[in-house]
Amino acid sequence: MSSVMPETLPLPVDDAGRRDAELLRTLSWNSEPKRLAAASKSGDVPMFARETRRELRRRFGTKGVDANRLAARYPLHESLAAASSMRVADPGGEMPFESFEKTSKLIRLAALLDGLRLGGSRMSDEALWPLWSEAWLCSSEMCESAVSDESPLVQILIAEATLASGILFDGAEGMRSRRKLGRTRLIAELEARTDTDGTPHADLLPLLPAWFASVARCAHWARGGRLRLWNAEYSGRFDGLVRAVATLTGPDGRIALAETADVRPALAEALKCAGWKRGSAVGDLVNRLKKADADAVRKASERPSVPHKIDKSSPPVVQSDWAKLVVSRSRWRPNADLLAIAHHVAVPSIEFVALGHRIFSGEWGLSVRLDGEALPLTGECDAVSWFSDKDADYVELQWTTEPGIVICRQALLTRGDHQFFVADSISAPGRPEARIETEMTLPLATAVVGESLRPGRELRLNGNGLSVRCLPIALPMDRIDRGTGSFEPDARRLVMKQSGIGGIYAPLLFDWHPHRRDVQVDWRNLTVTENGQKVRPDAAVGCRARLGKRQLLVYRNLNGSKAKRAVLGHHHDHETVIGRFTNTGEVDPLVYVE
Repeated sequence: MSSVMPETLPLPVDDAGRRDAELLRTLSWNSEPKRLAAASKSGDVPMFARETRRELRRRFGTKGVDANRLAARYPLHESLAAASSMRVADPGGEMPFESFEKTSKLIRLAALLDGLRLGGSRMSDEALWPLWSEAWLCSSEMCESAVSDESPLVQILIAEATLASGILFDGAEGMRSRRKLGRTRLIAELEARTDTDGTPHADLLPLLPAWFASVARCAHWARGGRLRLWNAEYSGRFDGLVRAVATLTGPDGRIALAETADVRPALAEALKCAGWKRGSAVGDLVNRLKKADADAVRKASERPSVPHKIDKSSPPVVQSDWAKLVVSRSRWRPNADLLAIAHHVAVPSIEFVALGHRIFSGEWGLSVRLDGEALPLTGECDAVSWFSDKDADYVELQWTTEPGIVICRQALLTRGDHQFFVADSISAPGRPEARIETEMTLPLATAVVGESLRPGRELRLNGNGLSVRCLPIALPMDRIDRGTGSFEPDARRLVMKQSGIGGIYAPLLFDWHPHRRDVQVDWRNLTVTENGQKVRPDAAVGCRARLGKRQLLVYRNLNGSKAKRAVLGHHHDHETVIGRFTNTGEVDPLVYVE
């Protein structure tokens, strides 16, 4: 008796499997890697996934994906990045979100490419293929279409996706051209958003954490893919960008004047790809920032922070007329004093950090009235004077207004002495009889509260673990003497008002040195003379402030006279003098402005 065996039938292929096989057959590969190309040509999805895992292991190792660490590389978009990386770390989990707009889609794609690079070699064949094919299709759509969105974040993310996918899918036809396109787009963004020394433009600051992190990831991709990304010119610009971002970063990882995000992981990643040597000031700061915590900052604020050694060759300052940005940092330490001013719009923004504690952050308001009429401030204000040395950094901004009116704003941060000085100077040489009223507002950071120390005019700013003394040194010390202005906390601002005829000088002095926290303080206006005659206050103003043994002299020429003048025995012909008195009574200048 014979038996007939049933004919062996092929296993059914569902529609999804058929589509996957068809997709594979449409891909063209170079001669290498051979087995990957063969699997693609035959439409064998399991074999292709297996060979892809081998290639990823050979090129990028088997580190695996830590979703939290990967998400930290995407400041401002951590949740989106974490959702994508979780799909690699836990393939059995559900897809936790959908992307509805371009930025989210690009973040999702960048994190997915990142996750495949780091953890693709450890995934199963069944889990790897869906993510690989999604990354392939999405990157093809995003990278090969015309870029019409002018948003700097979208532009840099498209450059990243183009470069990263060109490296990840190396071997596929067209990837060499894609890498070249990604590099071209990246360099175009770097040129458009930074000065030649790497200083980012002030209008980029709100998004700088995410934009800079994308640049850092591009550099990391190129390094892992053994791709030369920069020539000497752009390598220097990238190094300068890393330096500028480090200078702007506080101990909590937040960039001054930027949206709240921790940029320290991106800084650490960028440092590995930059040209800063081990032991450099920039590298040392980035490494210290990684270890900074709130407790260390609190302890540091309880003792003086005078630098033992000033780095004269590379002080932690940034100033660019093109970028409309000024950054002064007292030292290369996380708990340094920090001042950042963005002046790319009519009303500048300011961030001031004392001993690692944020004090001011936001719009640095200014309003001016002439004979009761508001003077419009339009366009940008320019940095007309900049000075930096071992003792202090100084900047002077000037607005372009109607003829005969000069509006200037000064800011000085000492290096190691824990003092900050600001002043508004308004003069009307073309309208000497005009009544001028000015108001300066300084935005208080979260948790900082202003306290008036009546009956005097001194204020204290308390919060974030620090106390800052605030002195309106051109106004009378006692509130009983009404003077020509006021200085008060108002909601979330400090408000300084002053008025006069023909010219006004409205200075403020801030001090937070631990040794001067409770010392006696006094200040007064000084008599200014020219050829033995007293000068009117609309022509020149002199002030002296004393905190314990520390005394400061401030002088401002308001009418442009070239004649020599004397103030408290100091003879000079400068427009601005800010100096400290020595033990012998001489003036040790911090700033002379001609």
